[in-house]
Amino acid sequence: MAKVPVFKAVNVSKTYILGDVEVKALAGVNLEIYSGEFICIFGQSGCGKSTLLSIIAGLQKSSTGEVYVRGEKLSALDNNGLAKYRRSKIGIVFQSFNLIPSMNILENIALPLTFARIGKSQRIARAKSLLETVGLAKYADHSSNQLSGGQQQRVAIARSLVTAPWIMLADEPTGNLDSKSANEVMRLLISLNRKSKRTVILITHNPEYLDYADRTFFMQDGKVVKIQVNSKVKSEDEISNASHISDELKSVSSEIGAVAETETKKKHKTKKPPKMSQDVRETEVESNEENTAAMPVETTKTEAVDDVAITDTNDSAVTPDIKEVKILDTATTTETDEVETNDNAEIDKV
Repeated sequence: MAKVPVFKAVNVSKTYILGDVEVKALAGVNLEIYSGEFICIFGQSGCGKSTLLSIIAGLQKSSTGEVYVRGEKLSALDNNGLAKYRRSKIGIVFQSFNLIPSMNILENIALPLTFARIGKSQRIARAKSLLETVGLAKYADHSSNQLSGGQQQRVAIARSLVTAPWIMLADEPTGNLDSKSANEVMRLLISLNRKSKRTVILITHNPEYLDYADRTFFMQDGKVVKIQVNSKVKSEDEISNASHISDELKSVSSEIGAVAETETKKKHKTKKPPKMSQDVRETEVESNEENTAAMPVETTKTEAVDDVAITDTNDSAVTPDIKEVKILDTATTTETDEVETNDNAEIDKV
C-alpha cells in the first residue's frame, strides 16, 4: 500500500492584489511531506516560503491548486473545520513570540486548551509538564517580559505542543534570537522530531540548519527549484558546533544565490599613498610636535569622566539577570513522548 503523505501540495499558487499591482508569491508549488520527517524550506527573504507555510497551516487560501492533509482537501474545510484543524492537528511557532503580557507563562501555555474546553486542572497539569520539557519550570509565575528572547520562544514552542499536535510548523523561530538562544531552540525542535516522532517543517534562510533536516526544499521566486535529500543527518548534540554547512548542501544553496561564496570574493588592492620628499616629511613632523605641545591636558576632567563611567557600569550590573536553563534531555521529554505515542487518539480526546 502506498504511503500517504502528511502534506501534499499540488500546483499551489498565490497572488496578492495590491492596488493596481499583482504580486505572485507562489507559482505552481508541488511537494509531498511524510510523517516523522524533519523538513527545511529554505530560501532568501521574499521567495514565498512563509506564504507556503501559512497556506499549509490553513491561515490563508491558495489562489489556485490544492493542499491535502492526510488525503483530505484543506479547501473543503469551513471556518469551524479550519479552526479545529489548527487547534488540534498542528502547532505553529512564529518568529515573534506572540505571548500575552497580561498572563503569566503557565497561563500562556494553557490558553489553547481553554478553547478546546479542557478543564482547568487538566490544563494546568499539561502546561506544567511542558514547562518542564522545555526546561523552564521555575519561571511558571513569571510574565513574558521577565524572560529572555530564547526563553520566550521556548514558551511559545511549549504552547504549540499543549494540544498534542502531530505536526510542528516553525516560521523562522530563531530569527530574533542570539546564537546561544537559537541553538537551544533548534535543539528542542530536533529533539521533538527525533524522540517524539513529530513531523517538523522549518522555514529558514539560515544554511547552518540544513544539515539537520531529512530533506530540504529550496525555493526561489515562488517556486520549489530543488529538493535535496540529506545523506547524513546531524543530531541535536552537534548543533553547538555548527559553524558551516556540508559541501553537498552548500553547493546546492549557492546555486540559488542563498549562500555567499566567500571563496570567490575578489581581493581589492589598496593604492599606496604617493611618496613624500624628505623635506616635506620633516616639515610635517615639526608641525605635529608643535600642535601637540600646544594642546592643554585636562587631567582633572578626564578622571571625573572615568569615575562616572565606572559608576554607570556598576549600576547596570545591578540589573537582575535571569540565568539560562539548559533544555532537559530524554528524561524530561517523557510527557511529550507519551502524548505522541498515539497522536490520533490524543487529538480525538481534545
